[in-house]
Amino acid sequence: MNLDVPRHQSFPTKLSRLKRIITFLIFGQASHLRPNGYFLSFLILFLISSIVLLFLSII
Repeated sequence: MNLDVPRHQSFPTKLSRLKRIITFLIFGQASHLRPNGYFLSFLILFLISSIVLLFLSII
């Protein structure tokens, strides 16, 4: 993705940054899964679904 985006595209860049953070959390925890890893993956899935619902409600 291009980094020097205009100001009116600040929301997609925030969304991509959030997506990057979520994927970093997923891959960071998948490398050393503990018994609470299942809870963390469920939490991440819940976060993703809530973000998608929020995005659809904005559109």
